Amino acid sequence: MVTITITSKSAAVFAAMLDKPLRRRCSPASGIHPDTAAELLADLEVLRGAGESWRRARLISVVPRLPTEIDSDSSAMEIDTGTAAELLDRTASRVRQLLRRGELAGRRVGHRWLIRRADVLSYVGKAAA
Repeated sequence: MVTITITSKSAAVFAAMLDKPLRRRCSPASGIHPDTAAELLADLEVLRGAGESWRRARLISVVPRLPTEIDSDSSAMEIDTGTAAELLDRTASRVRQLLRRGELAGRRVGHRWLIRRADVLSYVGKAAA
């Protein structure tokens, strides 16, 4: 057995990249030995866990728990679709859909969407009304 050490951030990236292709290749129809498939999927879960702990640690320092905790200076802060999804209790795909439709204000930077935190919280208020 070879042990490789990677950062939690890398684990998050690798887990996201490998999730669908690895699950597809480890399906019973693929012909891969069940023990090998189980080992690969277990390793994917370890990567996902390490990546998730990094993501949670990052969110705790960036995203306030309640909208009432936001001060005036942080309203100009831009967040990505994943963070907006957490605040809206939606999926990142749904947030991108809202952005493309113009229901939520945001801007594209390369392949990423950035959204002002104040706009996300404003959308929460509109959705609740």
